[in-house]
Amino acid sequence: MPAPISTFIDVNVNITGALADKFQFGAVLGAFAHNVNTDRQNGPFFNETEMNDAGFTVAATPAIRTWASDVFAQDDGVDFLLVGRRIPPTGGIIEQVWQVAAIGPVFVDETTDFNSVTTADWDVFPAGNAIGDYSAWGMPEKFSRLLMDNTSGTAGTVGVVDWEYWDGSAWSALVVVDGTSSFTAAVSSGQLVTWTPPLDWTLLSLNGETAQYYVRAVITTIFTIEPIYDVGTAAGDQTWTETLDEIETANSESWYITNIESRAAADTTEAANWTETRAKIYMGQSSDSDILSDGGGNIAETLNGLSLTRTALWYHALDAEYLDGAIGSSGGGLNLDAPGGVGIWGFRQLESITPDTVTGAQATNIYANAANLFGRNIGLSFTSEGTMAAGKPRFIDVTTTIDWVTKRIQEAVLELFVGTPTKIPYTNGGINLCVGAIQGVFDAGVTFGHFSPDTPPTITAPDINDVSSTNKQNRVLQLTANAVFAGAIQKIELTINLQF
Repeated sequence: MPAPISTFIDVNVNITGALADKFQFGAVLGAFAHNVNTDRQNGPFFNETEMNDAGFTVAATPAIRTWASDVFAQDDGVDFLLVGRRIPPTGGIIEQVWQVAAIGPVFVDETTDFNSVTTADWDVFPAGNAIGDYSAWGMPEKFSRLLMDNTSGTAGTVGVVDWEYWDGSAWSALVVVDGTSSFTAAVSSGQLVTWTPPLDWTLLSLNGETAQYYVRAVITTIFTIEPIYDVGTAAGDQTWTETLDEIETANSESWYITNIESRAAADTTEAANWTETRAKIYMGQSSDSDILSDGGGNIAETLNGLSLTRTALWYHALDAEYLDGAIGSSGGGLNLDAPGGVGIWGFRQLESITPDTVTGAQATNIYANAANLFGRNIGLSFTSEGTMAAGKPRFIDVTTTIDWVTKRIQEAVLELFVGTPTKIPYTNGGINLCVGAIQGVFDAGVTFGHFSPDTPPTITAPDINDVSSTNKQNRVLQLTANAVFAGAIQKIELTINLQF
């Protein structure tokens, strides 16, 4: 029998680089109100069949499916989408509701009864209630309101409850405004319990189930008549800022392009302001006719006045169509990490969207306030002009290139730090390692179409002898780089001189 190969040679493969996926610039998220589940993010979905299987059916969520259809319809569009959840203003389902007898303890799952519209089916506390028994409500993210209805139920009498939350080691007092009056309020709908989410509120697993953020109502004085309620909800999101904050908390890196369900000017402005402080872009849509006539105070004028560089507003007369989703998909489908993959958001042909018929004067008014249009000219339907709300020269692709180079350099440098077995020495050799990692991103940026090949990007690095002792002691390397956008030609001005 021959000797094993290890007698002659041992091969060990060590993976030292960072393994995290690179940020996906084509990821589109649509934020919609729904009660399919309590997840703030659903997906990724690669087709509508997957959405159907997840409960996002045409019957249950018609708006979401119309948006998804317009996203997926684009031949050159994104590969997948995500659905962000806005808890409906009228209220949303609760992930977990327990009725708990303190002695034992004995847990009864009341989630279905709490969320269902069946009347008088939710027994808030165990029969023959005792001091220490409680009802608990859990959600995967922190929440601040419960809305309850006992119109067809029974109001409790005499009983008193204390409200508490889990602080990581014990149940602590929760300061609430209790519209149920300890579940003794006269039978009615709209009994609201509100609180400010505590900073030390911590996930807790009850009865061995998935950990949630729980609040509970604990009996401190027993009820002579026990409360029976019809239904309850997690009271809805009051602002789009609240919605987008919670979606971001669930996974901030999962998407880049945002659409929201609402077309209201105030909601558009709120979403735009939220986006401006993040490395994301927002596609807004409006059918406001004042945009066409340049009527004062229209949403395009408002956004333009805010000089927003991360929001692109699209005029579209048909609210039932999701032009914002279609252009988000088409533009998001541009591969910023492929040779020649960088493109512009103007002159893009869209599927499933009706082009707007506007006059030359109306188009001029749209562009005057840096809004965009999907229209028709000389027999062709295409998008124009592809600017952010701040207007020229801040085209959408300028923002995406800024974000691309920022993200890719962060990733390259982090991979260098993590992948270096010992350390990067503060020497000319170490400085050159850092420069090389960053230069690699710039070189790719030229190949992909972000930066001009006519004036290649350069990095200026100090000689080790010129680095200050403070920077050496603090282990900080300061570099300077220069790059020129490749840009794009979107208009030709031609002068023709004819002679006899």
